[in-house]
Amino acid sequence: MADNNSFIIIRDTREQNGWDFAVSKSCLGTESGTMKTGDYTIKGLETLFTIERKGSVQEFAQNLMDDRFYREMDRMKAFKYAYLVLEFTAEDLLNYPDSAKIPYSIKSRIKIRGNFLMSKLIELQRSYTVDIFFAGCRGKDISYILLKAANKNERRVTKTVS
Repeated sequence: MADNNSFIIIRDTREQNGWDFAVSKSCLGTESGTMKTGDYTIKGLETLFTIERKGSVQEFAQNLMDDRFYREMDRMKAFKYAYLVLEFTAEDLLNYPDSAKIPYSIKSRIKIRGNFLMSKLIELQRSYTVDIFFAGCRGKDISYILLKAANKNERRVTKTVS
């Protein structure tokens, strides 16, 4: 049964291999919608909350070479709750490209190394004030906790103001 703090999660329609959140006491499920920034938000809090998900270290490495990613990070500055959830570990990042699931013939030509990626990640966190989580295989779980906490906080703020 839903409570007064229940929320609906919106997943961007372009999100590949995205998460579906099950209906529970707090969550009323997942809807698809077009988002200008991020991959996940809370219905009604679209201008306050965003999660950008990176499914692999190779996806993150590719994004670092794409201006579109930096434009997205710029837009995330406007959000009260802005998160980058990485579905890999710090070890995966530091061991790049060896940790990447790509053919050896391609891996051997990659010039970018893990230390460079880690320094870029630190730079992102400082420049864009986004909170970054190395979630490994628990990205969905960590994202749900972030969604639930932000929703609870914003509903409490709304009740206090009312």
